[in-house]
Amino acid sequence: MTSTGIRRRPNPDKTVEIQKLTRQLAYLCFIALAGCLTTPEQVRVTPEQAERVKTVGIMSLLNRQPHINYLSTSALESNFGAAVLEGWDVDRVVFEQLASRFKRNGFKVALIARDVPSLQLSESDSEWGYVNTEHIHEKLYDTGATNSLDMLIVVYPNVDADWVTKTNQNIRGYGLQKAFDSNAFAYASVFFEAIDIKNRFIAGKSEGLRFELLGENIWKPEYETADGPQTLNNHRQSTVQQIMTRLLREAIGSAARESGL
Repeated sequence: MTSTGIRRRPNPDKTVEIQKLTRQLAYLCFIALAGCLTTPEQVRVTPEQAERVKTVGIMSLLNRQPHINYLSTSALESNFGAAVLEGWDVDRVVFEQLASRFKRNGFKVALIARDVPSLQLSESDSEWGYVNTEHIHEKLYDTGATNSLDMLIVVYPNVDADWVTKTNQNIRGYGLQKAFDSNAFAYASVFFEAIDIKNRFIAGKSEGLRFELLGENIWKPEYETADGPQTLNNHRQSTVQQIMTRLLREAIGSAARESGL
């Protein structure tokens, strides 16, 4: 997060723009005051690796509730919060999307909760609301072994450049966002890892990115100044849940395909 004003990036080359918005997966470097931001390198699971897998665990480490971000003319005047969606279970959304996919491919699947004792996630495992993946790999290997898995799939909040409205701020995880001079939008930005438990290495990794513009009845001016979690009324809550579920499913499905699974 920069401490200077919100700035627009120059329009990217059309070829890159098409790749980003149609495939929702790109490997870009955006030049900003703080330096260069790059997306993780894609790694695909090979058919030979997949043949050795019988049991797959699925774990979500996405933010539990959607972010609500408002970007003002300066970072200090911007507002970063979260929605409160009653009954919302992002871990269940992740599991249902991936479990059906893996079962069709003949894998046995298991839901691995993020709060399993062997994982023991702490504040030091996260930075600015997203998981430090390199820091927890050893814990994930042990968690997979404890649960007798061949492979563990982990879906994290991805941190990416603002490829929707081209500010110099980052998009992370999933939620709602609006800049002072742009329309509000919903987004899902996920990072997917396929972890080989027995051989203790990352067999596949990829991104999944989706967004859609919000109708005027979803974004509220109060989101731009209010502190703390924001409770949505029943109609708005239902609509946001439907949008977030759809975007997450599409982003996760895209990431799974790009990883070779």
